[in-house]
Amino acid sequence: MAATGMRVAERAHPVAPGNGMQDVPGMAQAADVPDGLWYAVKRRVLGPPLVTEQLRNERLSGPLALGVLSCDGLSSAAYGTEEILYALLPFFGLAAFTLVLPMTLLVLAGVVLVVLSYREVVSVYTRAGGSYVVARENFGPRVAQVAALVYALIRLNRQYRKEAAILEDLSGSDPQPHPLNYSRRVVLLLIDGLDLATIAALRYARSLRPSTLRAVHFTLDSARADKLRKQWLDAGVRVPLDLADCPDRRLSHAVAQLAAAEAAPAGTHVTVILPRRSYSPLAGRLLHDHTADRIVRRVSRVHGASAMIIPFDVRHRVDTLHARRAGQAAGLRDYERPVPPDSSDPIGSLRPTARATVQGRLRAAEVRPARNNTMLACEVADSTGDLTALFYGRTHITGLEPGRQIRLHGVVGIRGDGRPIMFNPRYELLR
Repeated sequence: MAATGMRVAERAHPVAPGNGMQDVPGMAQAADVPDGLWYAVKRRVLGPPLVTEQLRNERLSGPLALGVLSCDGLSSAAYGTEEILYALLPFFGLAAFTLVLPMTLLVLAGVVLVVLSYREVVSVYTRAGGSYVVARENFGPRVAQVAALVYALIRLNRQYRKEAAILEDLSGSDPQPHPLNYSRRVVLLLIDGLDLATIAALRYARSLRPSTLRAVHFTLDSARADKLRKQWLDAGVRVPLDLADCPDRRLSHAVAQLAAAEAAPAGTHVTVILPRRSYSPLAGRLLHDHTADRIVRRVSRVHGASAMIIPFDVRHRVDTLHARRAGQAAGLRDYERPVPPDSSDPIGSLRPTARATVQGRLRAAEVRPARNNTMLACEVADSTGDLTALFYGRTHITGLEPGRQIRLHGVVGIRGDGRPIMFNPRYELLR
């Protein structure tokens, strides 16, 4: 590990910043991120969280889990009155409020009906799916899909209204940001595996030019953590990898604690980067659990810390890679590398400091900067190899276009990569 310039650190708890810094007074208090009100109430009612080792003894049986986890019908009817009122206000105005009580009674009657019939529903519809399965079996798949779509649009509309109200409040306050100068910038890259998304996020993290850059993996599965550590060492990534313990599986809280500990010293700013793989809309609904969104919200509340998500479009990258490979294969097949005639020297047999005559097809031409001047670089190829011809002081040669055959006469040189090169050769344009 020392030879590759890497280190893998295992931590039972988030610790103080690296780079040999000592513990700063008050860092323990800064790293103690307060819990939210909902978590405090949940812990008071349900008790402290279980550690990972205790989960195998806390599983629900099939019938009990079906009754406990299939109550989405009750939650769906909880906001019916409000949504009906939103729909009636544009047509009836304030008179719609007189219908609140009848609508509430109607919703309550629906809840009572659901409660009374839920036992029979559970016994008959044993497959997962909740209300959607019930609607599909009784009214058909189209009606069930329309109902599910309406439910999703209602929830989405409410979320948009809440976010719009928050943005209006922020824009009305007209804050005046003050630029801050930080003497130390720490970037923490949260990783769950070593793949293309992680590599893309790592490149972005390096582009920030931080004082300290570390990759952090919170260990929820020891076998997976060991596999990631081996992959990280085998890949030769010159970024430290920290394996941090998260016994209660409260990932967002653990990340916030780590960010608070790193941001405790004065003049320090912490940026938490989370790579996220984006898929097609349908696959994204199935594969994403929005853990990264919860982590960003939690870290954003920590003073001196910020978080950002680096998306990685898997589908687009795969399609681009396939298209590039197909294009390269088609280009190599379709591009004609002419066989050199007997009157010319094959490019593959050229030797340095010797005069030669080569004939091939011009593949590319570009203008490159040179010292106090410019030069035109032309790539010429035949069936035996490639050659670069450099014309100093030229930016364009009439008739010299890609695809044109050309004959060159001059002294051959060899570049560091072994490819032949000619400087200001005499040229003859062919067909």
